[in-house]
Amino acid sequence: MANKDSGSGFSIGLVLGAIVGLAVGFLYAPRPGKETRELLREKAEKVKEGAEKVKEGAEKVKGKATEIAEEVKEKATEVAEEVKETTAEAKKKAQAKLDELKSKGVQTEFVTLHVGLGTFQPVKTEDLTDHQMHSEWFELSEDTANRLNQVKKSGKKIIAVGTTSVRVLESCSDSNGQLESQSGETDIFIYPGYEWKFVDQLITNFHVPKSTLLMLVSSFADRNFILKAYEKAKNNHYRFFSFGDSMLIQ
Repeated sequence: MANKDSGSGFSIGLVLGAIVGLAVGFLYAPRPGKETRELLREKAEKVKEGAEKVKEGAEKVKGKATEIAEEVKEKATEVAEEVKETTAEAKKKAQAKLDELKSKGVQTEFVTLHVGLGTFQPVKTEDLTDHQMHSEWFELSEDTANRLNQVKKSGKKIIAVGTTSVRVLESCSDSNGQLESQSGETDIFIYPGYEWKFVDQLITNFHVPKSTLLMLVSSFADRNFILKAYEKAKNNHYRFFSFGDSMLIQ
């Protein structure tokens, strides 16, 4: 009768034999020669040197980045202070001018419009009516609307200061030239051919070419007149765009 454990004993013997064979193989595996060991050692040293150089370069880059960051921070602080001082000076001058106008009997009113980037986007369509204006939020209070309507009714001139004021006043005016108190979004696009309803005169700066703002100005006055005005501004080194010089168009 065969022993039922003979198979497992045979398997164990094979495993033990394999382990012994591997151990003997490791013991008698050929070691790298002296030249090979020296070569490996040299390569290891070069890798180490390379790593040190990389680390050194990284430290230099980090130091330079820190230096640049400090310079940028310092410059940004200087610019911020200059802007703060300039803004304060501009507000002071603006208030002085408003006080001067008030002393001469000029009535001033305030409206609100949140200017969006769409205002400054150039018109790229051949047909102006295909240009899509971005809407902007505005507000005209009831008291302001009533006072301005009274001024208009008395025959005095409505002088809009800035194209933002224009957009609010013309958006809130009906076909009879009467203002209605409103708040909401407006996408009014004013270009040559527009029939003005409320604004009589306009104070505005010199705008970017091909912009909707330049078209608004051109609709208020003759295009050739505007081009001549811009040419004069260029020849006399006027400052252009949002924080530049301004002109009164009657």
